[in-house]
Amino acid sequence: DLHILVNNAGFTRDATIFNIGEEEFDSVVRVHLKGHFAPSKFACIHWREQAKASGKPVYGRLLSTASEAFLFGNPGQPNYAAAKAGITAFTMGIAQLMQKYGVTANVVMPRARTRMTMQGPNLAIFKQPESGFDTFAPEHVLSLFAWLCTPRATRVSGQLFIVWGREIKVIGRPEPKQVFHTDDAWTVDSVVRVHLKGHFAPSKFACIHWRERAKSGRPVYGRLLSTASEAFLFGNPGQPNYAAAKAGITAFTMGIAQLMQKYGVTANVVMPRARTRM
Repeated sequence: DLHILVNNAGFTRDATIFNIGEEEFDSVVRVHLKGHFAPSKFACIHWREQAKASGKPVYGRLLSTASEAFLFGNPGQPNYAAAKAGITAFTMGIAQLMQKYGVTANVVMPRARTRMTMQGPNLAIFKQPESGFDTFAPEHVLSLFAWLCTPRATRVSGQLFIVWGREIKVIGRPEPKQVFHTDDAWTVDSVVRVHLKGHFAPSKFACIHWRERAKSGRPVYGRLLSTASEAFLFGNPGQPNYAAAKAGITAFTMGIAQLMQKYGVTANVVMPRARTRM
């Protein structure tokens, strides 16, 4: 029988938007996001069939592993940040869909010393201290994973956690920072507009172009806008692929914004509500 699924597939292929290749982008999204999708799909089918057969809720726990890289973007990890954002939105949709069957689904973002963190610029941060409390010892994150799989966490679902050392954080849903209204339709003057991969390809070459022009010794005029959807904020049970892609676009663009600021380029994400063919 199956009661608990913990998704934790991952590896890195770090590079900025200038240097990252399509295979480096695709492989990280495939291992992380697709690596969560495949087992989750069949676990959910199994739990649903069990619930239908018995006529009562089942005992199911689904945990996904993400990273804080998706919250703020990461200039050196556009593929990784996008994949982790996708995992989060994807899991939030599962939480809503599977609640009636007795299944919980949550996302944990651990800070711990692993093979992935013990390299590059992170080495000094995660290095084991010679004495005292070892903040980033991997065992400190395990208790949260274990607790979320117990009956005591029956009412905890659709949540996002950060855990390390002696601290656990529960991350709330993003909220609007500012709201603007107009008496008529928005125009270009008043605002002074295929998903994740479709954003990656043109963004990469636009950023390379702007960087080359900036080598003239002065900032360029560059504006990069990505289009996302509110589906990524809360997940969508009927659109796990769409929500995951839009979350990935958002994290990916946040990293570009940090990377390209010094060249005079801005990068933002817009989530429009409008009547379209979609």
